[in-house]
Amino acid sequence: MTYTLEEIRDIAVPIAQRYGIQRMGLFGSYARGEQNEHSDIDFLIRKGRLKGLLQYTGFVLDLEDAFGCHVDVVTEGIEDRAFLDRIREDEVLLYDAG
Repeated sequence: MTYTLEEIRDIAVPIAQRYGIQRMGLFGSYARGEQNEHSDIDFLIRKGRLKGLLQYTGFVLDLEDAFGCHVDVVTEGIEDRAFLDRIREDEVLLYDAG
Protein backbone atom coordinates (compact mmCIF):
# COMPACT_ATOMS: atom_id res chain seq x y z
CA MET A 1 0.00 0.00 0.00
CA THR A 2 1.18 3.52 -0.68
CA TYR A 3 0.11 6.76 0.98
CA THR A 4 -0.39 10.32 -0.17
CA LEU A 5 1.47 13.14 1.53
CA GLU A 6 -1.76 14.24 3.23
CA GLU A 7 -2.44 10.70 4.51
CA ILE A 8 1.08 10.52 5.93
CA ARG A 9 0.63 13.90 7.62
CA ASP A 10 -2.80 12.92 9.01
CA ILE A 11 -1.43 9.68 10.47
CA ALA A 12 2.05 10.73 11.63
CA VAL A 13 1.48 14.17 13.13
CA PRO A 14 -0.89 13.10 15.95
CA ILE A 15 1.61 10.40 16.94
CA ALA A 16 4.46 12.92 16.89
CA GLN A 17 2.44 15.33 19.01
CA ARG A 18 1.63 12.60 21.53
CA TYR A 19 5.37 11.95 21.97
CA GLY A 20 6.29 15.63 22.21
CA ILE A 21 8.19 15.75 18.91
CA GLN A 22 9.04 19.38 18.06
CA ARG A 23 9.49 18.98 14.30
CA MET A 24 8.86 16.20 11.79
CA GLY A 25 9.83 15.98 8.14
CA LEU A 26 9.50 13.34 5.46
CA PHE A 27 12.43 12.33 3.26
CA GLY A 28 13.35 9.54 0.88
CA SER A 29 11.15 8.02 -1.81
CA TYR A 30 7.89 9.42 -0.41
CA ALA A 31 9.28 12.95 -0.29
CA ARG A 32 10.52 12.63 -3.88
CA GLY A 33 7.24 11.10 -5.12
CA GLU A 34 9.05 7.87 -6.08
CA GLN A 35 7.37 5.52 -3.61
CA ASN A 36 5.97 2.11 -4.49
CA GLU A 37 4.14 -0.60 -2.56
CA HIS A 38 7.46 -1.85 -1.12
CA SER A 39 8.71 1.54 0.10
CA ASP A 40 9.37 2.27 3.73
CA ILE A 41 8.60 5.71 5.13
CA ASP A 42 11.49 7.91 6.26
CA PHE A 43 11.08 10.62 8.89
CA LEU A 44 13.48 13.26 10.22
CA ILE A 45 12.58 14.52 13.68
CA ARG A 46 13.65 17.05 16.28
CA LYS A 47 13.05 15.08 19.46
CA GLY A 48 11.64 17.68 21.81
CA ARG A 49 10.35 15.84 24.89
CA LEU A 50 11.15 12.39 23.47
CA LYS A 51 13.79 11.04 25.85
CA GLY A 52 15.53 7.71 26.00
CA LEU A 53 15.61 4.56 23.94
CA LEU A 54 12.36 3.20 25.36
CA GLN A 55 10.32 6.24 24.27
CA TYR A 56 12.09 6.37 20.89
CA THR A 57 11.31 2.69 20.29
CA GLY A 58 7.68 3.20 21.31
CA PHE A 59 7.41 6.12 18.88
CA VAL A 60 8.83 4.07 15.99
CA LEU A 61 6.59 1.08 16.79
CA ASP A 62 3.50 3.29 16.97
CA LEU A 63 4.35 4.70 13.52
CA GLU A 64 4.91 1.21 12.10
CA ASP A 65 1.62 -0.03 13.55
CA ALA A 66 -0.24 2.96 12.12
CA PHE A 67 1.27 2.64 8.63
CA GLY A 68 1.56 -1.14 8.44
CA CYS A 69 5.11 -0.94 7.09
CA HIS A 70 8.69 -0.32 8.15
CA VAL A 71 9.56 3.26 9.04
CA ASP A 72 12.97 4.84 9.54
CA VAL A 73 13.26 7.68 12.02
CA VAL A 74 16.40 9.83 11.98
CA THR A 75 16.99 12.56 14.55
CA GLU A 76 18.47 15.95 13.68
CA GLY A 77 21.27 15.22 16.14
CA ILE A 78 22.93 12.55 14.00
CA GLU A 79 26.68 12.88 13.75
CA ASP A 80 26.86 12.24 10.00
CA ARG A 81 26.31 15.82 8.84
CA ALA A 82 26.75 14.90 5.15
CA PHE A 83 23.87 12.41 5.46
CA LEU A 84 21.75 15.05 7.21
CA ASP A 85 22.48 17.48 4.36
CA ARG A 86 21.30 14.88 1.80
CA ILE A 87 18.12 14.31 3.84
CA ARG A 88 17.42 18.04 3.92
CA GLU A 89 17.59 18.20 0.10
CA ASP A 90 14.48 15.95 -0.12
CA GLU A 91 12.74 16.91 3.09
CA VAL A 92 9.06 17.81 3.10
CA LEU A 93 8.00 19.44 6.37
CA LEU A 94 5.06 17.66 8.00
CA TYR A 95 4.92 19.40 11.37
CA ASP A 96 6.70 22.12 13.32
CA ALA A 97 5.64 23.01 16.86
CA GLY A 98 7.70 26.19 16.65
